[in-house]
Amino acid sequence: MGRKEELKSYAPAAIAAIGCLTTGPNAKAGDEALALAVADGTGEILFDELVRPERRKSWKQAETRTHISPALVEGRKTLREQAPEIEKILSSAQLIVFYGKDVPAFLKKSGITLPQAKTLDLAHEFS
Repeated sequence: MGRKEELKSYAPAAIAAIGCLTTGPNAKAGDEALALAVADGTGEILFDELVRPERRKSWKQAETRTHISPALVEGRKTLREQAPEIEKILSSAQLIVFYGKDVPAFLKKSGITLPQAKTLDLAHEFS
């Protein structure tokens, strides 16, 4: 079975596509999530929230790209505070799709455990 056929074998509702905007590209270097969105394969938005970084107080370079300022996330919950809700949403996913190899690291850094599911990094696949 080819890659395209394999991807088509998943039920749309069993696919979770994750979008993550961050303070920078490297979770290991201290960058953190600013926004997280999750949609299923039918296009239904399951989660879409701005999040407050736990440690970073400014992110000038990322702000020009994301248009998310410290004031915009002030008073928002952190990703860690929303981890149980996000884990519940992802729990039934058989395929998790994201763009950028560090997306799982940003989630893990915030205490989110990904389910035992196949993952697909679109940056790796199509860049």
